[in-house]
Amino acid sequence: SKDSALIAGGDVPATEEYNGTAWTEVNNLPASKNANMGAGTLTSGLSFGGNPPPSSNECYEYDGTNWTEGGDMNTGRHAGAGMGASQTAGMCAGGHPPNYNNTEIYNGTAWTEVNNLNQGRQLVCGVGITTAALAIGGDPAGSSPYPNQTEEWDGTSWSSKGALELPL
Repeated sequence: SKDSALIAGGDVPATEEYNGTAWTEVNNLPASKNANMGAGTLTSGLSFGGNPPPSSNECYEYDGTNWTEGGDMNTGRHAGAGMGASQTAGMCAGGHPPNYNNTEIYNGTAWTEVNNLNQGRQLVCGVGITTAALAIGGDPAGSSPYPNQTEEWDGTSWSSKGALELPL
Protein backbone atom coordinates (compact mmCIF):
# COMPACT_ATOMS: atom_id res chain seq x y z
CA SER A 1 0.00 0.00 0.00
CA LYS A 2 1.07 3.62 -0.23
CA ASP A 3 1.54 3.67 3.54
CA SER A 4 3.63 0.54 3.97
CA ALA A 5 6.24 -0.86 1.64
CA LEU A 6 9.44 -2.88 1.69
CA ILE A 7 12.48 -2.87 -0.56
CA ALA A 8 15.28 -5.42 -0.30
CA GLY A 9 18.41 -6.19 -2.29
CA GLY A 10 20.92 -4.42 -4.44
CA ASP A 11 24.73 -4.29 -4.40
CA VAL A 12 24.50 -4.45 -0.61
CA PRO A 13 21.99 -6.64 1.23
CA ALA A 14 20.01 -3.63 2.49
CA THR A 15 16.34 -3.72 3.49
CA GLU A 16 14.26 -0.61 4.02
CA GLU A 17 10.67 -0.15 5.15
CA TYR A 18 8.41 2.76 4.17
CA ASN A 19 5.71 4.07 6.54
CA GLY A 20 3.98 6.51 4.19
CA THR A 21 6.37 9.34 5.05
CA ALA A 22 9.94 8.07 5.36
CA TRP A 23 12.21 5.09 4.70
CA THR A 24 13.92 3.29 7.61
CA GLU A 25 16.73 0.75 7.33
CA VAL A 26 15.90 -2.54 9.05
CA ASN A 27 17.48 -6.02 9.22
CA ASN A 28 19.39 -6.81 6.05
CA LEU A 29 18.60 -9.46 3.48
CA PRO A 30 21.00 -12.39 4.16
CA ALA A 31 22.83 -11.87 0.84
CA SER A 32 23.38 -9.15 -1.78
CA LYS A 33 20.95 -9.66 -4.66
CA ASN A 34 20.56 -7.54 -7.79
CA ALA A 35 17.50 -7.94 -10.03
CA ASN A 36 15.82 -10.11 -7.41
CA MET A 37 12.06 -10.52 -7.38
CA GLY A 38 9.67 -9.97 -4.50
CA ALA A 39 6.16 -10.67 -3.30
CA GLY A 40 3.96 -10.24 -0.26
CA THR A 41 3.50 -7.54 2.32
CA LEU A 42 5.55 -5.63 4.88
CA THR A 43 4.90 -8.30 7.52
CA SER A 44 4.85 -11.38 5.26
CA GLY A 45 7.15 -11.00 2.29
CA LEU A 46 9.48 -12.87 -0.03
CA SER A 47 12.68 -12.11 -1.93
CA PHE A 48 13.75 -14.68 -4.52
CA GLY A 49 16.24 -15.15 -7.32
CA GLY A 50 18.65 -12.39 -8.33
CA ASN A 51 22.32 -11.94 -9.15
CA PRO A 52 25.37 -12.07 -8.82
CA PRO A 53 26.00 -14.66 -11.55
CA PRO A 54 25.17 -17.39 -11.77
CA SER A 55 21.56 -16.45 -11.22
CA SER A 56 20.36 -17.42 -7.77
CA ASN A 57 17.58 -19.83 -6.91
CA GLU A 58 17.54 -18.74 -3.25
CA CYS A 59 14.36 -17.62 -1.52
CA TYR A 60 14.14 -15.61 1.69
CA GLU A 61 11.02 -15.08 3.82
CA TYR A 62 10.41 -11.83 5.73
CA ASP A 63 8.21 -11.70 8.85
CA GLY A 64 8.26 -7.95 9.34
CA THR A 65 11.49 -8.08 11.35
CA ASN A 66 13.79 -10.88 10.17
CA TRP A 67 14.70 -12.73 7.01
CA THR A 68 14.93 -16.54 7.05
CA GLU A 69 15.89 -18.93 4.29
CA GLY A 70 12.96 -20.51 2.46
CA GLY A 71 12.81 -23.25 -0.16
CA ASP A 72 15.00 -22.86 -3.25
CA MET A 73 13.43 -22.13 -6.63
CA ASN A 74 13.70 -24.90 -9.23
CA THR A 75 15.33 -22.54 -11.75
CA GLY A 76 17.83 -19.86 -10.73
CA ARG A 77 17.06 -16.55 -12.43
CA HIS A 78 16.98 -12.79 -12.16
CA ALA A 79 14.91 -9.99 -13.74
CA GLY A 80 11.66 -11.98 -13.74
CA ALA A 81 8.19 -11.03 -12.57
CA GLY A 82 7.43 -11.45 -8.88
CA MET A 83 3.84 -11.71 -7.70
CA GLY A 84 2.04 -12.97 -4.60
CA ALA A 85 0.25 -12.02 -1.41
CA SER A 86 2.51 -13.39 1.34
CA GLN A 87 5.55 -15.45 2.31
CA THR A 88 3.42 -18.57 1.77
CA ALA A 89 1.94 -17.53 -1.59
CA GLY A 90 4.54 -16.27 -4.07
CA MET A 91 4.94 -16.59 -7.81
CA CYS A 92 7.75 -16.02 -10.33
CA ALA A 93 7.40 -15.87 -14.12
CA GLY A 94 10.03 -15.38 -16.79
CA GLY A 95 13.51 -14.08 -16.06
CA HIS A 96 17.05 -14.35 -17.33
CA PRO A 97 19.30 -16.13 -18.43
CA PRO A 98 18.22 -16.86 -21.12
CA ASN A 99 14.69 -15.54 -21.45
CA TYR A 100 12.70 -18.04 -19.46
CA ASN A 101 9.02 -18.66 -19.97
CA ASN A 102 8.61 -20.96 -16.98
CA THR A 103 6.47 -20.10 -13.98
CA GLU A 104 6.87 -21.30 -10.39
CA ILE A 105 4.57 -20.96 -7.38
CA TYR A 106 5.74 -20.98 -3.74
CA ASN A 107 3.62 -22.43 -0.91
CA GLY A 108 5.79 -21.42 2.05
CA THR A 109 7.94 -24.53 1.79
CA ALA A 110 8.66 -25.43 -1.84
CA TRP A 111 8.44 -24.03 -5.37
CA THR A 112 6.36 -25.94 -7.95
CA GLU A 113 6.63 -25.58 -11.73
CA VAL A 114 3.29 -24.70 -13.32
CA ASN A 115 2.23 -23.75 -16.87
CA ASN A 116 4.62 -21.53 -18.84
CA LEU A 117 4.24 -17.98 -20.10
CA ASN A 118 3.43 -17.90 -23.82
CA GLN A 119 6.55 -15.81 -24.49
CA GLY A 120 9.82 -16.06 -22.59
CA ARG A 121 11.23 -12.72 -21.49
CA GLN A 122 13.14 -10.84 -18.82
CA LEU A 123 12.56 -7.44 -17.18
CA VAL A 124 8.86 -8.27 -17.10
CA CYS A 125 6.48 -6.46 -14.75
CA GLY A 126 4.35 -8.70 -12.55
CA VAL A 127 1.25 -7.84 -10.51
CA GLY A 128 -1.31 -9.94 -8.72
CA ILE A 129 -1.53 -13.10 -6.64
CA THR A 130 -1.01 -16.81 -7.30
CA THR A 131 -4.56 -17.28 -8.56
CA ALA A 132 -4.93 -14.08 -10.63
CA ALA A 133 -1.90 -12.23 -12.04
CA LEU A 134 -0.57 -10.25 -14.99
CA ALA A 135 2.83 -10.42 -16.71
CA ILE A 136 3.29 -7.15 -18.57
CA GLY A 137 5.86 -6.14 -21.19
CA GLY A 138 9.47 -7.21 -20.82
CA ASP A 139 12.44 -7.90 -23.07
CA PRO A 140 12.73 -11.03 -25.16
CA ALA A 141 16.47 -10.24 -25.86
CA GLY A 142 17.32 -11.53 -29.27
CA SER A 143 13.79 -10.91 -30.49
CA SER A 144 12.58 -7.60 -31.73
CA PRO A 145 11.01 -5.35 -30.61
CA TYR A 146 10.26 -5.34 -26.89
CA PRO A 147 6.94 -7.10 -26.44
CA ASN A 148 3.96 -4.95 -25.68
CA GLN A 149 1.80 -7.88 -24.75
CA THR A 150 0.09 -8.63 -21.49
CA GLU A 151 -0.46 -12.19 -20.31
CA GLU A 152 -3.08 -13.07 -17.71
CA TRP A 153 -2.74 -15.93 -15.19
CA ASP A 154 -6.02 -17.50 -14.07
CA GLY A 155 -4.55 -19.82 -11.46
CA THR A 156 -3.89 -22.55 -14.03
CA SER A 157 -2.51 -21.09 -17.25
CA TRP A 158 -1.43 -17.93 -19.06
CA SER A 159 -3.44 -16.36 -21.88
CA SER A 160 -2.53 -13.44 -24.13
CA LYS A 161 -4.49 -10.27 -23.44
CA GLY A 162 -4.48 -6.70 -24.67
CA ALA A 163 -1.35 -5.04 -25.91
CA LEU A 164 0.17 -1.99 -24.25
CA GLU A 165 0.02 1.23 -26.27
CA LEU A 166 3.83 1.47 -26.14
CA PRO A 167 6.37 -1.28 -25.46
CA LEU A 168 7.81 -1.37 -21.93
